[in-house]
Amino acid sequence: MNTKLYSRRDQQGLLGALRTFQYRRRRPISLLSAFMLMAAVLVPITLIASPADAATVTLTDVQAQVRDHKGTKSDYTTPDGSDSDNCIKYATRTPQAAGSGSASGFISSPKEALTAHGNNWSGCPSNLDTSVQSAIGVSPVAGSAVTVGTPFPLSLVTHYNNPINGGATYYTGKLDVKLFGFASTPTSWRQAMQLLDAGLVDLAPLVTREIPIRDWKQAFESAAQGEGVKTVVVPSTE
Repeated sequence: MNTKLYSRRDQQGLLGALRTFQYRRRRPISLLSAFMLMAAVLVPITLIASPADAATVTLTDVQAQVRDHKGTKSDYTTPDGSDSDNCIKYATRTPQAAGSGSASGFISSPKEALTAHGNNWSGCPSNLDTSVQSAIGVSPVAGSAVTVGTPFPLSLVTHYNNPINGGATYYTGKLDVKLFGFASTPTSWRQAMQLLDAGLVDLAPLVTREIPIRDWKQAFESAAQGEGVKTVVVPSTE
């Protein structure tokens, strides 16, 4: 970034905000580390590097939750029945505890996050029941050391497939996964640049929006509130 394009006041304000933001918000995962892990999980490549250059990072925790389970029409968009009609339930276990609102809540290994629908023709169960409902359970893996460039599992997904009486025929839902406990290293930067130079990673989907530098405070507020993935502050030649 060419700081000669900015006034001294802009530079001081931006640097001050960086220091304040770093102090007030310790994010569980750095943006660079997030990019590196997305590359490791989603891109079918193996980075060419000597053993000494292989970056190993430690995941201290992996958390998961299921949410927004809905009955839909065949387009998977149009709602079909209410949550009550479809006996939608959420829970975590073991021990089992009911979810809150439209989510199971985040859990770590060895627990399981669950959502379910339907009943066994005897009415909706008062609590989620994997013996009489059709349910999905997500068990995140325990924290471990992983190598950048090598695929690794995030969770075990179990389908509790029971014959049910349900209002809707089609169902959708969402799975959230959080990774904790690591940061980028000089090796991570080098490997990220290799991926970019080779054209093997498309960063466009990571950019939620671009904000001119005169609105830099808005960019930090957006990041502090967890809005989007990446907000880019764009230099101005004015």
